[in-house]
Amino acid sequence: MTDVAGTYRFRLSVTDQRGLPGCVAAEREVVAHPEPALRIELAWMAPSDVDPSDGNGPDLDLHFLHPFANGEYFDDPFDTFWANNNPDWGSLGSQVDNPNLSDSTDGSAPEILTLIAPEQGTRYCVGVNYWTDHDLGPAHATVRIFFYGVLAFAVADVELVKHDLWRVTCFTWPSEQIALSTIDGELDITPDYQHPRWFQP
Repeated sequence: MTDVAGTYRFRLSVTDQRGLPGCVAAEREVVAHPEPALRIELAWMAPSDVDPSDGNGPDLDLHFLHPFANGEYFDDPFDTFWANNNPDWGSLGSQVDNPNLSDSTDGSAPEILTLIAPEQGTRYCVGVNYWTDHDLGPAHATVRIFFYGVLAFAVADVELVKHDLWRVTCFTWPSEQIALSTIDGELDITPDYQHPRWFQP
């Protein structure tokens, strides 16, 4: 195991008691990726979805904003979401400072965002949009944030309805203090959110 990303070549040679080769040397090349500094998970379920594995569940989406988005969700390229799942942030052409998102359209698996090397001193924001409910009604969302594999923030079973936009939290890297975003003590949820360039079914 290595803490440094890169391509490694391993070679194994076997010799007998006389020091003669016992077989052809074996080689294997391995591409290593260190534990991401940041991992964000969004999981959800709808009480009325009797078969979450049938591919027809409600669709919630994780959003991860760079400060250049100026708080605007669905910004391209500074909001990471299903239509912009691996933007080129930080150093151009480098993958270690680019977020990567795996999308889920029905809740049968969580959406997971990873970022190997967040930019120092950068304020990131996390949000959830209830894209469409497929006539299944409210869904309960859970967001968990990990720093270097350690749980740093979690909020569970937040009820959302179709087209809600939930602004979950903002934090400055590498600060480990993450607070839930609220307005007057209530969750920061905008009902019936519609972006002018992104029609939500």
